[in-house]
Amino acid sequence: MKIRPAALLLILWTAFHPVAAFAQLVSAEGRPSIALVLGGGGAHAIAHLGVLEELERQHVQIDLIVGTGIGGVIGGLYASGMTTAEIREFFLLTDWEDIFNPDTRREDLSYRRKRDDDNFLIKYRVGIKDGQAQLPAALIPNDKLARLFQSVVAHTKGIQDFDDLPLAYRTVAMDLLTGEEVILDSGSLDRAMLATLTTPGTLPPVQIDGRHLVSGGLLNNLPIDVARQLGADVVIVVDVGPYLRTADEINSVFGIVGQVSHILQRQNSVASLATLHASDIVVRPAVIPARETDYSLREERMAKGAESVIAVADQLDAIRVSDSEYRSFVEVRQQRRSTDPIISEIVLTNDSGVDDALILAQLNQQLNAPLDKEQLDADMRKIYGIGAFSTVDFNLRPQGENAILELRTIESRAGNKFWRFGISLQDDFEGNSAYTGSASFTWTQINRLGAEWRNVLRMGEIQQLATEFYQPVDKLGRYFVSALASFDEENTNSFENGAIIDQSRVRRVLGQLAVGRVFGNSGEIRVGTVYGFGTTRSNIGSAFPSRKFDIGGITASASYDTLDNVYFPNSGAAASVGWTGLRDSMGATTDIDIVQGTIGSVKSWGTNTLIGSMKFQTQLKEVTGVENLLSTGGLFNLSGFQRDELSGRHTAVGRVIYYRRIRSNPIRGLLDASLYVGGSVELGNAWQNSSEVKFSNALFAGSLFLGADTFIGPVYLAGGLAEGGHSALYLFVGRPF
Repeated sequence: MKIRPAALLLILWTAFHPVAAFAQLVSAEGRPSIALVLGGGGAHAIAHLGVLEELERQHVQIDLIVGTGIGGVIGGLYASGMTTAEIREFFLLTDWEDIFNPDTRREDLSYRRKRDDDNFLIKYRVGIKDGQAQLPAALIPNDKLARLFQSVVAHTKGIQDFDDLPLAYRTVAMDLLTGEEVILDSGSLDRAMLATLTTPGTLPPVQIDGRHLVSGGLLNNLPIDVARQLGADVVIVVDVGPYLRTADEINSVFGIVGQVSHILQRQNSVASLATLHASDIVVRPAVIPARETDYSLREERMAKGAESVIAVADQLDAIRVSDSEYRSFVEVRQQRRSTDPIISEIVLTNDSGVDDALILAQLNQQLNAPLDKEQLDADMRKIYGIGAFSTVDFNLRPQGENAILELRTIESRAGNKFWRFGISLQDDFEGNSAYTGSASFTWTQINRLGAEWRNVLRMGEIQQLATEFYQPVDKLGRYFVSALASFDEENTNSFENGAIIDQSRVRRVLGQLAVGRVFGNSGEIRVGTVYGFGTTRSNIGSAFPSRKFDIGGITASASYDTLDNVYFPNSGAAASVGWTGLRDSMGATTDIDIVQGTIGSVKSWGTNTLIGSMKFQTQLKEVTGVENLLSTGGLFNLSGFQRDELSGRHTAVGRVIYYRRIRSNPIRGLLDASLYVGGSVELGNAWQNSSEVKFSNALFAGSLFLGADTFIGPVYLAGGLAEGGHSALYLFVGRPF
């Protein structure tokens, strides 16, 4: 069938004036105006994409998309001009488990913020703002999801009116303060998609035009009325249904709240379906409802969506268009996709205490050059990695034939003052246990260069009180000066047949001044001086006499960290080496040189992970004093021995650790956790003399373990066996390697 000139003109008019045409459209062929309504649900609502693919195959020309929840996301992607093939690739290639993991991508963090994880593994931080504690607004921060949407629809930046998208679009949200339904028809498409997907309590509210928005599914999960008000003659409704929990799953406050919200979604969906006209079409994919974050059966659910359209194919006969008409519709839709504009100016709107110059210094976009979306995405990740923002967003405002790049930053709920907490627990089920509770208070962005003040308190087997002032000396934060003062004390033990026979309590008071250089967000070097004094006090036995000692010397260190996770890493590497050189000429009791280092690399395939690493400590000049004793032993540090059971002037342990994820729960509620099983093989020892350090004097050891990725950090239940008949059971909370 040939396309008539009048019909072609009408298609062109519809493409460039979608809502004006949509509201009145009756084509020369008598084609009715068609709206596609995509309802919300859990991850099973990805079946909407299969519906879209089959509607394309059936040559059903959509004039308007209205969606809620994930229906609003898929509808927004399609309205942006993306093809169904591109949207399919997006959903299949995105690591949704990582997106919904509450841990911020460590590769996006500044090196300084990575160091927050060293001993404070409870990931939820408590901010202090206006003198009040600021607890997390949701289980999962939305930063990763926001950046994902920014990236995938970056080509729509600069389009303010959703009528000007390649396909007219609306999505539904709810104002969390008033309970009002909000129809989003303009602004930033990625922010609108984020708002409609935001389940209260799971993701934090999205701020748009001063309103705190969440998904509109609680009020209007199938927004048929919105399509009707815009003049749709035929409404195609895709209803996947919400995820309703079983009785066994309603076992926590999160389960109860989720169930209530899903019941409300179902009820308003039923009310919306009752308003359908005889000419409207209902599509119900036969998918099993799933949780919001369960994207495990994506292709199967897409296929179910396509099958549901085929099931109503006879109802589509009246609204199909010809091959040539549909080709013209697709071509014009693709032509309306935006191209990268020339950037003539950069404007920053900064709602935080971070200096504007510090933020703008992270940008590499050249003026009077085309927008570099990949570079801008990398730059925005660096800005977010400063650790002070809940939102880092951009927009494009037309300026003649060019565009102004508008960057917006919103300060995080925690502000620039926050607490972090950690727990370390070790128990061998034989009466030997040790615990340490840790807390840190950090005040960031004290001045325009981003100075920060950190204070640390540890109580338990290790006791510490420390304060550090960290001052970058350039706006990129590459060079810094650090001043630190600390008091700490801990036990040093000597063992015989697995039992403690001697114990000394070592106490130190230190002051350090250092300068250093940061390399991107992956490494640091520093050198400085250290002064102080200490005491040792014998608690058990007489091998360690009580004494006083003085400290004075030089320190130097280098470290590198690209691990993606400090709990159970899947990729990256980490290494560190440090030297402490004490000299009597600088006030030390005796000359001593101690070098310590670690190196490790992580590789994963599927749910399997392999870690290879090594740790060593050595005295370059052998000296006496229990405060200088080096030790090893414990889980993954020659498993089968007690913690620090082996001691000497030199230690080294090499290990290979394997684990497999057997259950995944990235949200990590209070009771649920991702689970791992694995084992390790280790080789090493502690030696008194450097002449003894050789493979023939090393001990073999290994372990089997069950691990859990919990909200308090990694938890291990393990058994270890070492050469010589040594064995031990472990309950371990914290970082054992």
